[in-house]
Formats: sequence, structure tokens, C-alpha cells
Amino acid sequence: MVPNHRSPFHPNAKQRKKRMMRKNDSTLLDFHPDEGAEDSDDSESGVHKPPEQLEEPSDSENDDKEEEKAKVSKKSQIIVTTTRVDRWRSAAMTGLTQALLHDVVGAFGAAVANTQVDKDAKLASRFKVEGSSVFNSIVLFCLRDLQPTLDALLRLKTNNHRTKLVLPSSTTRWKGVRQDVRTYLGNVLQLLAALSEDTVVCAILRHIRHLVPYFLCFPKISRQLLKHMVRVWSEGANTARVFAFLVLNRVCRERQDLHLASIIKMMYLGYVRNVKFTSPDSLPLIGFMQRSFAEVCGLNPNAAYPHSFLYIRQLAIHLRNATVVRKRENLQAVYNWQFVHCLGLWSRVLSTLYGQVVLQPLVYPLVQVICGTIRLIPTARYYPLRFHCVSALNLLTASTGVFIPTLPFLMEVFEDTDFNKRPSRISVRPINFAVTLKLSKTNLQEKAFLDGLLDQLYDLIMESLIPHAYSISFTELILPITIQLRRFLSGCKIGNYKKQVRQLLEKLQENSNFLSSKRSGRLGDSQSMDAWEEQMKTQKTPLMRYYEMWRKLRDHEIQLEIGGKERLDDRSIPSITRKPQKAGEKERKEFSELFESDDESDDDGLVPKDKGRKESDDEDELSDTSDGSLASKDDDGADEDDNEDVEEKEVLDVASKKAKAMIDREELAELLVGRGDNVENLTLSDDDEEL
Repeated sequence: MVPNHRSPFHPNAKQRKKRMMRKNDSTLLDFHPDEGAEDSDDSESGVHKPPEQLEEPSDSENDDKEEEKAKVSKKSQIIVTTTRVDRWRSAAMTGLTQALLHDVVGAFGAAVANTQVDKDAKLASRFKVEGSSVFNSIVLFCLRDLQPTLDALLRLKTNNHRTKLVLPSSTTRWKGVRQDVRTYLGNVLQLLAALSEDTVVCAILRHIRHLVPYFLCFPKISRQLLKHMVRVWSEGANTARVFAFLVLNRVCRERQDLHLASIIKMMYLGYVRNVKFTSPDSLPLIGFMQRSFAEVCGLNPNAAYPHSFLYIRQLAIHLRNATVVRKRENLQAVYNWQFVHCLGLWSRVLSTLYGQVVLQPLVYPLVQVICGTIRLIPTARYYPLRFHCVSALNLLTASTGVFIPTLPFLMEVFEDTDFNKRPSRISVRPINFAVTLKLSKTNLQEKAFLDGLLDQLYDLIMESLIPHAYSISFTELILPITIQLRRFLSGCKIGNYKKQVRQLLEKLQENSNFLSSKRSGRLGDSQSMDAWEEQMKTQKTPLMRYYEMWRKLRDHEIQLEIGGKERLDDRSIPSITRKPQKAGEKERKEFSELFESDDESDDDGLVPKDKGRKESDDEDELSDTSDGSLASKDDDGADEDDNEDVEEKEVLDVASKKAKAMIDREELAELLVGRGDNVENLTLSDDDEEL
């Protein structure tokens, strides 16, 4: 029997093993038996004796080891240059390969690591990115060209008319690029969280929107993506919010079964966290969040119903606690911006999706919660909150067609407010009710309170009656308000207030007479009544035509107030102009400190440079507290002179403001900052956490 050459008993096996050991570790062969002669004591006894104290490595040794590792890692890192990035781009456009993708993802990860605080991430990368030009080059390459070339590598067909999503994980080449794609998606989210420049954030969000199919292949990264998108949607800049919503919308459309419920919950909680305060700048953002949230709920109303029911019930629980146990903390849980904006959110959702039968039963409980909120503390200081609630009810009425009696809440203000009372404080600027939730005691003593109150009542009464302006029962509907408005005219002594209310009363009476003259047929025939109302709606009643013109001018005036422009002035009121008087040498010495100081006086707002304006305000104050005979006389004369375009002139008269209420640009700049109410956060129940 001939021994196998692989057998350990082969004659050459010993030589072969020796060559292998010399090749791998030569130290095993180069040993000397006399090396252990120094340890004669241990060798003689044959027993090893451990030392009494073990040696510990010093800090300097550890630092040296770390420095050596860092030097080794730095030497082994590949430095990325713009030339290398250009070469990668050219190769990727020709045809992306798995090896090239691995290098590009590694370089992109090194660029993202430069934005992180952790230094270990920079050392762990195989590539090294130095300089802003290289950073911009690699990031720009990935954001622009990586996704199309990756689709080409995986042979994904782009079909805009496809009905079913094709995930990249279903392709045959996915296994070879899966880990690189996962790493790249995580780096993209890290880059989004690290950067704050609006243009860069928008570019990343646009890139993420195209990468949604890849994110859906990884459930864990998908959840991280949703958290980042909801954060940008609720906290980011205007354009970034839109791109984040587009990403959320696409995720919902592609995989409703997995992500729609969690997206609705996260969007609602993000909305609640970011509506604690309200200012003129935040109002458009709040409106955008409400409309976009309603659109997401509209993708699947059946899936949105449990969340809608739960959160409306949660608002009702807060209201019940405040009603039963009238403690300060319970009342503050209701009377704050978060609660009011949540009422506005669900009013927007139900008014937008009222055509969905599954959501219609939620209208009644929401209306009851809003009405209970109005009745909780029915005092003058919370009139702005009342107006916000009435606006939400008007939105529901206009969209759903459900009759909600909002006029009694407005007429209570007419009954409880004394418009003839002489204000004890002179107001410098008007009160912006749109960003006000609660009035101070000082506000109640100002003339701007009465002016703004009447404007708000005029607006809300018009909004409450417009959905019924073509109804066959309009004449009977306005009977109570007509009686109360006439009672107000008989008791009010302020000419400007009487003029506004008289104009409103005339428009209501004109619309009532028009509908009464057109009414015909039997009231018991519901089909003929519906057809008649539809005809009146198409034909447009006088009140509807007046409201369209008035609404445009009113919205324009509000934008001017917020934007810092001058308000529309009433040309029928003469203005008083005075030449500025220069201070003499004696006055300059006497008031030197006052002129040099930038601080405003707190003594009733009296500042020497505003003396002329204060005197004019006092004169206007006296004219408003008179019996109004001169104002009514001028109005009658103006009506007799101008008979053309009567409706348009009346709209201008209502939309225009008195010259005494005009404010300058500096004061409007202060108004833009807005004031947030100091309220407690809206606490969420345990049911929300279990959902």
C-alpha cells in the first residue's frame, strides 16, 4: 500500500509542515531552550508563582495605543477628491456597478460623518472627505444622480401609470446591493437631521421622495423616515413642510395598510405640540397643517375614523373635567391655544370629508364640544376664544349644510357689552383678534376693544347667514336678530357703530324682501323647495353678491394690517395735519434725557414726540362719545349725492377704518411678533398611548 501524499505518515509530511510553519509564523521554529535559564527558581520547582502585585497599564500607554490606532486608520483611509468624484459620476452614468456603489456609499458616509459630533464615525470610514468643495461634490452627486443609476442597476421600470408598487427588493440583483442601500438610506436621514439650510433641506427631501420605494424595503428605517418627515412637516420652513408632506403622502398611498394609521397619529401629535402659541406668522402654517392632515385622513376615511373618534372624545373629556371640577388647571386644559386649534383641526377634517358617510356621525359630538367650550366661561375677556369657536362652527355649517345655531352666541355679545361706555384708556393700536385668545383688563378699557368687537361681530354674523342666504326660511331665520339689531340702534349713541349696524340690517332686510317676493309653491313639497333653493343659489341673492365684494375687501384689509401697510382710510372723515414744531435750546436742555433715551414712558403712553397724535385721538374720542347727530347728517348728505354703485360704496364704508385708528410701521412690526398665551400643555390620555 502506497501512502497518500496528503497523509501525515508520508515521508515528506514533516518537511511540508515545517515549511508551512515557517511561512505563517517563523517565531515558533526559532526558539532556544536556554532562554528560560534565568528563571531557575521556577524551573527547579516546576510551579509557577504569580507576582504579588499585577502590573497595570498606565494612561500614557493607553493614549499611545489609541494614537497608534488613529495613525494606522488615517494611513489606511482613502482621501476623496473632486477628481475622484467626477470619475465616479462618469462611471455611474455609463453604468453603475455594485463595486462602484459600495465606494460611493462609503464616501457619502464619510461626508455625513463630518457633520456629526462623534469622531469614531470619521475613523471607522474607509474614505476621508476634507474640504467643503469635496463635501458638496459628493453630496450633490448622490442627491442628483445616484437614484436614477441605482434604478438602472436594479432594472426597475419607471411607469407613472402603474397601479401597483414594485419594490426594489423584488429584483434579482437586490441581494448584492441591499446592505449598501440600507447604509445609504441611514446616512441620508442623518444628513437631513444635521443640516438646517432651507435650500439644502428641500433638496434632500426631494431626493427622499424618489427613494420612498427603497425605504419601504426596510421597516425599521421606514419608521425613522416617518418621524423625520413629521418633524419637518410640523416644525420646518414653509417649503420644507410641503416637501415633507409630499413624502408622507406618497408613503400613505403606496402602503396604506402598514403606515397610514401611524402617520395619522404622529401628524396629530406633531400638530398639537406646535400650536401652543399663535402669531401672525404662524397662522398660515397652522392652516397648512390642518388642510394637509385632512388630505391624509381622506386617503382612507375608514382608517381615520377610530383616530378621529378617539381624539374628539379626548377633547370632550377635558371639557367635562373642567365643567364638573372647576379648578384652575382643569380650566386651563380647555382654554388654551392647543385645545382651540384642535377644535379647528377636526372642524376642518369633518367639513372637508363630510361626503364620507363613515365620518358624518362625528359632527354632532364635535359641535357639542365647541358649544360647551363657549359656555364654560362666558365673560368678556374670553370673547376672542368665543369668536374662534364660532368660526369653526360656521365652517362646519358652510361645508356640511347642517344647521348650527351660532347667532345666539354673537347676539349675547351685543346684549352684554355697553358700546356707549366712555373708554378709560386711549388705544394706540387695534387688537388683532385672530392671534388673541384672552383679553386683559387693560384691553377691556380701551376704545380699540369696542372697535374690534363690532368688526368681529359684523364678520361672523355675515359668515353665519351666508349659508342660509338662499334658503326659503331666511325671512323667519333673521327675525330674532333683526329685533335685536333694531334695539341696539335705538340705544347706541356712537355714530360710527350705528352706521355699521344699520348697513348690516339694511342688507338683511333687502335679502329677505327678495326671497319673499320669489317664494311660491307649496311648503309641503320638499322636492320643489329644494329645486327653488338651488335656483336661488345659482341666481345669487343680494346678500350673496354683497358678501363676495365685502369679503375681498375685508381680506385685503386684514393682509395690509398684518403686512405692515396702512389701513384703508375713510375719506369722508377730515384729517388734522399739524406742522412739527422744532424744540428750542431751552427745551433741549430741559428734556435732554428724554430725547436721548429710547425707552418709552409707561405713564399712559404719553411721549412728547406723539403729542399731536394723542391730541387728535382725544378729539376723536370726544366725537365718538357724542350723540352722533353730525355724523348721521353727513352720511345722509353723502347718500343723497352718490346714487351710483351704492352697494360698492357701502362695502368700502364698512371695510374702511377710522383715521384715528391708524398705526405706523414700527407698531405693525411689533404686532407681527404676536403674543403667546401662557397656558399649560394639552395633556393626552392613556388611550392615546395605547393606540
